Parts: sequence; C-alpha cells; structure tokens
Amino acid sequence: MKKTRIYNNCLLWLLFQATLLPSIGLLVAQSPQPAKSARGTATTRPITNSIGVSMLPVPSGSFSMGSADDYMARPVHVVTFADGFFLSQNKITQGQWEKIMGTRPWTKDRKAIKNPNAPALDITWNEAKKFCRILSEKEGRTYRLLSESEWEYVARSGSSKPISKQQSTSKAVVNSWGFIGMTGQQAEWCEDLMFVDYDGAPIDGSAYTKNNGVARVIRGGKFGITGRFSTNPNNSYATVGFRIALSKVE
Repeated sequence: MKKTRIYNNCLLWLLFQATLLPSIGLLVAQSPQPAKSARGTATTRPITNSIGVSMLPVPSGSFSMGSADDYMARPVHVVTFADGFFLSQNKITQGQWEKIMGTRPWTKDRKAIKNPNAPALDITWNEAKKFCRILSEKEGRTYRLLSESEWEYVARSGSSKPISKQQSTSKAVVNSWGFIGMTGQQAEWCEDLMFVDYDGAPIDGSAYTKNNGVARVIRGGKFGITGRFSTNPNNSYATVGFRIALSKVE
C-alpha cells in the first residue's frame, strides 16, 4: 500500500511539471549539457583574454561557401567544420594592438581615427601574424588568423542561403552569432594564400596554403560577404584590420 502511494505521488508530480508549471510561466531547471563548440573544449561561454579581447564560440557545422554570381567565388561548395573554434567578437583594437606590439601603424593615415577602441588598421599580414605569435607566447594559447572559409562561415552565421555579389552589404552590422562588423568599412586579413577560384579549395575549414603564390586573402569590408581580394603580405591599407581565432581553449 505504501509503495503504491509513493508511485501515485510521483505520477502526480510529473503531471504537475508537464502541465501546471508551464501554464503559470515557470520553468523547471535541468542540469545543462555543455555542447562541444571548440576543439577539445566543452564550453559555449565567451571568454575574455589578458588584453581584453572578447572571444565568442563558433559552433561546428556545415555551410555552402561561395557565390554562383562571382567567378572568383565559384564553384559553390560545402565546407564542414568537425569542431568549433573561438573568434574575437570584433577586430583587434588600437588599444589591444599597443599592449602587445607597442606601435601605432594607423598613424600613417592622417585621417585615421585615433581611439583605443577603434580598429587597428594599416596592419600588414606579417604584422598580424607577429601579433598572434607574441600574444600566444604571453598567454600559452595558440592564437591565429582565420581561414577564409572560417571567415565566411561566421559572416553568414552558418547560413547556406545563396548570396549574390549584388546582395552583399557594405554596412557594418552585428550578425545573429553576435560578431560585429564582419562586413562594413574595414576588411580583414585571412590566413590563406590567394587562388583564382574555389576549384580544389579545402572543404574541412582549413586555410589554403598549397600554391607557390605570395598574396594573402582579404575578406569583408566593401567586398561584402562573398567578395574576395588579396595583396602582398607586406602591404597595409587604412581599411584593413584583422581578428584572432583560437582552435582550443585550455
């Protein structure tokens, strides 16, 4: 008799959770199950590093990269990220750059905004790589530049919706994943060597580094979400900055 009463009480409690609690606007807390969103990491929470860079998690997944309307962005192909990674929410700022490098490359442009919270621009690809190396040594983490496919994956917020060159926006926005200014006034360096189109491009999210070229890929800015540009890694422009990525967070 006692066991039957306990069993009936349990059934009543389950019924109360399933019907009455939602009807009065209450949620029953459950133990969260962390989703794997970065290589070797089971956290989906943003992190802030030693120089104040906010790093947001990017989930694993697949998307269709490229655009049928742009010969340099063809063929459209599926890229799959087996693991997630972390990416700086915004471009590296002048204040963050100075903490690591102690220089002010943006002052070459007299019209440049001088503000510690403004993007660090007029940075060469080689200088951006040096920044990553010094910061990595400082923190014991491996910071790097984005691959081109990682850049487009984040810019699209993982969407595979077709985007034509004409549809690409030059307006700086916060996308649905919380990243600021993936497109807008300033473009961004990527790790990849430039190649004329996506024939033979990596499909695993890695950077393309196999040819004998020199020019490195630049994405975003006035080129929108699918547009591509490249230049010598020793060149710098008043409209080009960079972000940093982490494949693993200890």
